[in-house]
Amino acid sequence: MLPDGGSSTAGFRDIDSAARIGSDELTPDGAGELPIHKFVLQVPRAAAGLIAISITPRDRDVAGLSYDPRQWATGTLAIRDAAHTVVVETCPDGDAQYNGGFVVDGGRFVHVRVKDVTGAGAMERLNLPFGVARCA
Repeated sequence: MLPDGGSSTAGFRDIDSAARIGSDELTPDGAGELPIHKFVLQVPRAAAGLIAISITPRDRDVAGLSYDPRQWATGTLAIRDAAHTVVVETCPDGDAQYNGGFVVDGGRFVHVRVKDVTGAGAMERLNLPFGVARCA
């Protein structure tokens, strides 16, 4: 629950397309790098302050986050060089957004936590399908 008692309903826009990513885009190249897949996470304005987006510990060996435009310029990133948590600030007059990317090794569900770190500590868990059928 959010500080105002409502539900944040954080969600990644167009994440359903991640299920259609081919195995060739989820397999590391010879240098261990994977394509960066960009998705936007929208967190409603009702969340206060800072929002942390984290890959859960069980998935950190196979998935990571990219929030650095220099990484996007290359288009690929090794999981060892990816972030596991990114913090974004909510805007007073709009929603917070994570306009970032994911690197994922192999078709799988990636488990992500979205947490309001400065408000009531509300957290949502999201299961994101990369190269696999939609998560239940």
